[in-house]
Amino acid sequence: MIGVGSPSRIFLYRGTTDMRKGYDGLSGIIRGELSNDPMNGTLFVFLNRPRNMVKALYWDRDGFALWSKRLERGRFAPPQGERRRDRMGGAFAPSRRGECAHRAAKSAMGES
Repeated sequence: MIGVGSPSRIFLYRGTTDMRKGYDGLSGIIRGELSNDPMNGTLFVFLNRPRNMVKALYWDRDGFALWSKRLERGRFAPPQGERRRDRMGGAFAPSRRGECAHRAAKSAMGES
């Protein structure tokens, strides 16, 4: 079984993402647009425009790991949360309600 481990934080990128991007392209978004470090233990989640595909990028001790899923029917519904002006946020962003953010992340990624 492959697991994500325990990410320190989970962020949902609010922009739309070209799902052809891989490790380097998604890392570029994290560094360039978000001014963040993709190797800091945070799980970064990206959705495409129709919201039928999701990718999650994280640093796993010795390299990047990339998880993806495509729905055959339906759409991913990002968690409803406080609106922020930056491109990261929602219930995936660090909050005082860490347990709520964790449940929302698991729900959006198809876990129960």
